[in-house]
Amino acid sequence: MHISDWNGHPIEVVESRGGVPAVCRHYSNLLRVDRGTAEPAEIAQKLYRSKHEGDFHPGDRNSLKSYLGYYTDLQSLHSEDAITWSVFGTVAKSDEAVRTRWTAELFGEVGLGSGRPDHSDITLWRRVPHPQTNSPDGPEIDFSISTEDTLLIGESKWTSKLARGQGIHRDLDQIEMRLMYLERYGRTTSVLDKTTGLPRHKRLAVLLVLIDPVPVSQNWMREDITTLSTTWERVCALKSHPFTDELGRYYRWKLSLTRR
Repeated sequence: MHISDWNGHPIEVVESRGGVPAVCRHYSNLLRVDRGTAEPAEIAQKLYRSKHEGDFHPGDRNSLKSYLGYYTDLQSLHSEDAITWSVFGTVAKSDEAVRTRWTAELFGEVGLGSGRPDHSDITLWRRVPHPQTNSPDGPEIDFSISTEDTLLIGESKWTSKLARGQGIHRDLDQIEMRLMYLERYGRTTSVLDKTTGLPRHKRLAVLLVLIDPVPVSQNWMREDITTLSTTWERVCALKSHPFTDELGRYYRWKLSLTRR
């Protein structure tokens, strides 16, 4: 069947057995940045075969696989990766002036203070060392924002719950793992103080982004790390985003098609 996307363009979708729509072409689920180059490496990284093809009726699977030859999670309207790219990835691919302006607004919105940074580096889906074993199979950081004085790492959720049973003893949740990573490795990140010329540590923060507001748990409190929680509605409403009007339409479209 066909539905209209957030810009009113017709796109082909099928529904899973549980009624969750999925687009037949993954790019129909994303805000797109026309840079005159190939598909961004971050998106290519997510184009692996999904384990959820069996959630769809056999008669619909050929439509789902018509573009890539297989189904990928990025095609689902419930994909948190799709909105993570559409919000943070599109900013990451923008000029630094745009990135720093948006970063300042985001930091102010979530409670990290005001003031525009001189620099802002935004990355998606970077896998970091495991904070307990120091092995390369640590958490995948959905997004990170690094300025001259702050390192923020983020966890994105849409319909899925915060995963528990993390860590070598299966006694941590995803936020606790990211806090442990910053405790273990965050202090290796330093910058030169403009006044003294000496290295100084960055401010460290973890940000959880969800559909509905969630209070910060006592388990997430750390003396030297700020833990914050916000909603996609608030993030998508930031006026300094390079595609702010389209992003607002995208968020409302995605939410309207989400089974909660």
